[in-house]
Amino acid sequence: MIMQKYVARDEYLDFLKRHQDKKVIKVVSGVRRSGKSTLFLLFREYLRKNGVSNDQIITLNFEDMANEPLRDPHRLYDYLQNAWC
Repeated sequence: MIMQKYVARDEYLDFLKRHQDKKVIKVVSGVRRSGKSTLFLLFREYLRKNGVSNDQIITLNFEDMANEPLRDPHRLYDYLQNAWC
């Protein structure tokens, strides 16, 4: 197994933790390779350790060609509605 090191992103992770139950959209932006995906990986780990089951977490990579149709907002909405039912 390969051990990966992550840069601590406590400030950003704490923000996500504080706002996880608020019904507002959280936007994480940054330049390419700045750690956005790693931040969400760490946040998913935090959620799982705190009782959130895998079927409650939706992860989408819009750079994956398999998800290209979901770039259409109507298709994305339908996908998310079906995932939550």
